[in-house]
Amino acid sequence: MNRLFRKRRISKKENGEPIHPAALAVALALVATLVVSGLSRDHQPTIDLPAKITLLTENLNKSAETIAEIERDIQQRHELVTKLQRDAEIAERVSKLNREQVDAIAQTLQGELEKRERNSFWWTFAYNLFFVLLGVVLTELWHWIRRRHLANSPLTGS
Repeated sequence: MNRLFRKRRISKKENGEPIHPAALAVALALVATLVVSGLSRDHQPTIDLPAKITLLTENLNKSAETIAEIERDIQQRHELVTKLQRDAEIAERVSKLNREQVDAIAQTLQGELEKRERNSFWWTFAYNLFFVLLGVVLTELWHWIRRRHLANSPLTGS
């Protein structure tokens, strides 16, 4: 049982100092990397020159398509920025209008609205008058026809 709980010492260097655990970990990682890279080189398939050229051409074409997409996106963003700049300039000009200009614009709009109201009033008045007169004429016509019909009716004795 003592053997299980005994402290194991890492092997010593030649001068008697123990090897530092971090140095040991680095050495093991280096060895593992060399072994893995050696194995992966042995298992890589050999690609002939025409296949490499084809692969490179395909990659170049994909890159060109990607660059074209990026250029289109940049162009769209540039157009959006230009539109936003124009809108900002208009907003700035409107905000710089002084009180007199605002009052002048308001008076002009008010005058236009009043003119339209006057025209609308007379058209509405004429429209209503037409239908009132039409109603009176039709009512009188109906009464006249009814009286004439009743006058010629055999029930009245004429």
